[in-house]
Amino acid sequence: MTSSTWYNWRIKRSIKKKDHLKEHVTSTAKYNVAVAVDISSEADATFIRPHVQKIWEQGFTIEHMSGDKAYLTRDGCNAVAEAGGKAHFRVKSNTITNAKGSWEWKRTVTAQINENQQELDDYNVRQNAESTNHAKKEKFGSKIRCKLDSTKEAEVMMKWCAYNLTAICRAYYDGAIGPDHFSTNLHIERMLTYT
Repeated sequence: MTSSTWYNWRIKRSIKKKDHLKEHVTSTAKYNVAVAVDISSEADATFIRPHVQKIWEQGFTIEHMSGDKAYLTRDGCNAVAEAGGKAHFRVKSNTITNAKGSWEWKRTVTAQINENQQELDDYNVRQNAESTNHAKKEKFGSKIRCKLDSTKEAEVMMKWCAYNLTAICRAYYDGAIGPDHFSTNLHIERMLTYT
């Protein structure tokens, strides 16, 4: 039997097996702003190309994109390369270097198999994603209190919007952005746009 926080509250006891919403988040490296968020039960690798497209449409440039083993696909590597960036996804133990038309795949896999230090350092930027998820959960909690699936998704998106506002405030107080950015910089206006 699965439950939600709402169900546990209603029956006044806790069931260990929980409903699970899988969040796919792409964040920036410096201020950890979530620039692409999707909620789905699909595999992680299917979201690389749509997230790269969303980031590109918002006016961001991609220099490097890091992810764990679940994100390693030739299509994902190609999507990052087409956007002008380099893919840094962790390789699995049985990954082969056969490019099959994806030179970015071959570069990533070969560099990690050869333990290229620069490649491993670029991959370790992936820890920003873990920091982003942790910061959001610390600030707004990890529990979802809504009953319906559609409202659960809306609650998660609202938490990400609120988290992005805190990241924008931090950038403002660090001096990275000023009041003039809010009227002229498309990045700030689009940081909170989720489609």
